[in-house]
Amino acid sequence: MRNRLWLVYVAIASVATLGYFATGHVSYVINVIGLSSPVMIVVALRIWRPEKRLPWVMFSLGMFTFILGDIVSYNYDKFHSIAPSLFPFDADGLTPFPGWADGFYLAVYVFMVAGILLLIHARDPSRDRSSFVDALMLSIGIGVVSWVILISPQAYQQDVPLSLKLTSMAYPLADLLLLGTALRSAVGAGRKPWAFRLIITAIVALFITDAFYAWMNLYTDAGYQPGSGYLEAGWIAFYVLFGAAALHPSMRELSEPVDDVETKLTRGRLLVLAGASLMAPVLGLMQRQQQYVRHEQALREAGMDLVTATNRDSIHAAAGRAVLALTGDDVSVRIFEQQEVPGELVVVAAPGSDDRAIGTSVRLSEFDAWKRERLQGRHAYQVTL
Repeated sequence: MRNRLWLVYVAIASVATLGYFATGHVSYVINVIGLSSPVMIVVALRIWRPEKRLPWVMFSLGMFTFILGDIVSYNYDKFHSIAPSLFPFDADGLTPFPGWADGFYLAVYVFMVAGILLLIHARDPSRDRSSFVDALMLSIGIGVVSWVILISPQAYQQDVPLSLKLTSMAYPLADLLLLGTALRSAVGAGRKPWAFRLIITAIVALFITDAFYAWMNLYTDAGYQPGSGYLEAGWIAFYVLFGAAALHPSMRELSEPVDDVETKLTRGRLLVLAGASLMAPVLGLMQRQQQYVRHEQALREAGMDLVTATNRDSIHAAAGRAVLALTGDDVSVRIFEQQEVPGELVVVAAPGSDDRAIGTSVRLSEFDAWKRERLQGRHAYQVTL
């Protein structure tokens, strides 16, 4: 019966998860599911008594810290009603970011990374440099994608408080660090028992779920509110799979030294490394193709707008929309019209910027030298309507 405890736990947790979604995302249900993970790890330590207990102690602390973050996040309004000075809302009446929950969530990665590193050292006390290099290549490949899509957009956000920017960047970086240590363990020598596979699957589930969470907050207007949808399934999977890994009988093998520490260059290993090395160039090609498509669409729409323009204002509006489509909505565009007085320009349109700029006179001599050179190199054509 002890050998099947992990299956019983997975079955019960699955039923509880279905109950969580069926009852409209009741917060205490997911909190109970999360709390079961560190409890199962402690129970497993008493049942299986592995040679090295410290890695699993780190995992249990990480899971417990995770559930503390969930309890605060999913029940923040209740904490606010009890102690409003300790748990205040932001100016919009929402849960502040960063807040108490973020401190707990980021501390999770410290315990998890420490636990995996302890397992790696227990399995292979010698420094397996080839496995380290392979894991580094995989991490860099995934890191480039994460940087382009998730991290750099947050790093270059304008008018965002530094604390918010640093916290937003810390999550994908911490996820990448945790995944990198898991990859180092995965590419190392030795047999990979079921408990090991469950741990790796749990970490991958966390990485993917957090990536989708960050993507939704970056690229959608509403973002993602905890307890509002399907992403909870990924975080629940992280909880349950770690608890199942601890209850699996093979968890004792994870801290035992491996006999053969030499890593083998198999066909699958070569394919994975080749795929990792191609991630960056493929991502670059995809971004360039998207730019081409966006530019072609903007120019096509600008041409249609100019054909249907009937007065100066519509021409200026068409030009402004085209410039914004090509440069992005986060820039200010001003369209100048040359006057009869030599060297004098007047702002006739200001899409994306302050409308009060319209009608402002500007001398050409006020521009930087490189701007004057570009403006003077263009010929003005008068269109009579």
